[in-house]
Amino acid sequence: MGKPPPPAGRQHRITKPKIMNIIILLFRSRDYWITSCDCSNSLLCQVSSLVFIRILVEYTTMNANTANTISNIPFVSTAFYEREKALWQDSWIMAARESDLLESGSFITLELKVIKTSIAIIRDGKGNLHGYHNICPHRNGRLFCDRQGKRAAIVCRFHGWSFTLGGECQAIPEAQLFPGLGKQDVRLASISVDVWGGFVFINLQANPKHPLADYLHGLPSGLDAFLAGSQWDWYT
Repeated sequence: MGKPPPPAGRQHRITKPKIMNIIILLFRSRDYWITSCDCSNSLLCQVSSLVFIRILVEYTTMNANTANTISNIPFVSTAFYEREKALWQDSWIMAARESDLLESGSFITLELKVIKTSIAIIRDGKGNLHGYHNICPHRNGRLFCDRQGKRAAIVCRFHGWSFTLGGECQAIPEAQLFPGLGKQDVRLASISVDVWGGFVFINLQANPKHPLADYLHGLPSGLDAFLAGSQWDWYT
C-alpha cells in the first residue's frame, strides 16, 4: 500500500537546487496549460501561470534560508489566492497586438476571470488607444459583448447611454429623470494602456505605480524595435 498523503499545511523538505528544478518544470508545463485548458483566451492562461510563478519564486526565496522547504500552502491557501489576485490589480498585462487595433473604432475585449473583470481596448479617431472597464456607469451593463469588432461610438444596449471613443458621455436618454446630472459629470472608467514591441499592454490602475518602461526594464536593447517591425502570428 502506498503512503498516505501528508496532512494539509505540512512542510516538505526540499533542497535549494530542487526549488529551481520545480520552477523550471512550471515554465515547461505552462505550454501544456495553454493548449489543454478550456479557457477561451489562452493568453490569460499564460499570464496567470507567470503571475503564479512570480509569487511562488518569492515565497520559496523567503523560506529557503530558514528551513529549505517548499510548502503546499500556495496550492490550498485562500489567503495566498487573494494575494495572487491582488497582483493583477497593478501589473502590466499583455492584451493584444497593435495590428488588432489598426483603424478608428477598432476594439477588443479581454476577460480577466481570476478577478472577475472585463476590459475593452479601443482606438479613437486620432489614433490613440484607450482602455476601459467594460461596464456602463449608469447600471453596470456590459458595453462590448463581442471579442473584437469596430464601433463608431460606444453605446450601452441596456438604456442607450452613449460615449465617445475617448470615454466622454455624449448622450443620456431621458435626461430629465436625472436632475443635476450633466454629460460632463459622466465618463467611462479608464485603465492605463501602453505599447511596447507592437504589443498592447494594460494596467487596471489609471495611474500605475510603475510605467511600462520601468516594468520591462532589463530587456535587451533593440528588442522593442525588432518585435514592432516584424510580422508575427498572434494567437489568443
